[in-house]
Amino acid sequence: MPPDAARIGDAIRALLAQRASDASICPSEVARTIGDADWRERMPEVRRIAGALARDGIVLLTRGETVLDPDVPPGGPIRLRRGPRWDDARDVHDGARVAQNAPMKTPAHADRPDAPPLPASPACERNRAPILDVLRVAFASRRHVLEIGSGTGQHAVHFAAAMPWLRWQSSDRPGQDLGLARRLALAALSNAPPPLDLDVAQGPWPVPASGAPRFDAAFTANSLHIMGWDAVEACFAGLGAMLGDDAVLVVYGPFNVGGAFTSDSNRDFDAMLRARNPQSGLRDLEAVDALAARIGLRLHADVAMPAHNRCLVWQRP
Repeated sequence: MPPDAARIGDAIRALLAQRASDASICPSEVARTIGDADWRERMPEVRRIAGALARDGIVLLTRGETVLDPDVPPGGPIRLRRGPRWDDARDVHDGARVAQNAPMKTPAHADRPDAPPLPASPACERNRAPILDVLRVAFASRRHVLEIGSGTGQHAVHFAAAMPWLRWQSSDRPGQDLGLARRLALAALSNAPPPLDLDVAQGPWPVPASGAPRFDAAFTANSLHIMGWDAVEACFAGLGAMLGDDAVLVVYGPFNVGGAFTSDSNRDFDAMLRARNPQSGLRDLEAVDALAARIGLRLHADVAMPAHNRCLVWQRP
């Protein structure tokens, strides 16, 4: 049976930690560390987990002096080196930390032994507990949540299971296949229906399946800095029409404050994002708050989170 994602992620971090800060490693070194004579069979999974770590900014995928886009599966040889959020990966909430010997909870083979592994985000595993601490309060009286940009579905499954009074409606862009539908199907939670297709920039926006006219809550994590600013504006405009009169919106991720980066690692992360896509980048908290104000949302809480992230909570009066 292949090693779980946590073992591979731990091996990548351990090998890089043993090298100089600007040194790199080959994925085959990781495969040999966790495997034996059949280490070559481990390579696809090692490259997949390396890609997940790269999307989180913890490592970089390189070929020569070129940094590769982790969202484009690389063909040919690659190497791994520390990314702009390498140090932040260890600055996490105790309850969310992926311990050195703790397996990631990804039910990749829950119903079919031959099923391919589910994509998994190490960042989701680390941040889900501190985010849940915020959501338990913010969503205590909510009933129907729309999640935007659900990605791998790790947050959707974890939060729906932890807050059974909520109907957690996940969504993502059409054609974005990070295992969301399969993870939800494997979890088989009565309050987590199949995901919706939603491109916030183009719509159409969903009508709540429960029959309620509008959602009374919305959540998104690590999405605003991936979207272009036009899409961020469209996202808030869409939410304005979808959210109820007393709705709550929670957004998690890194933000600039007063037009300035809050850490060196956030500055480096922003540079990496813009190198991949000039339309991406960390957003100014004040600019996002202005978009929220346009749709009648008032900022109720700005909660500092591990690794220089924040949870912003807005509510309509």
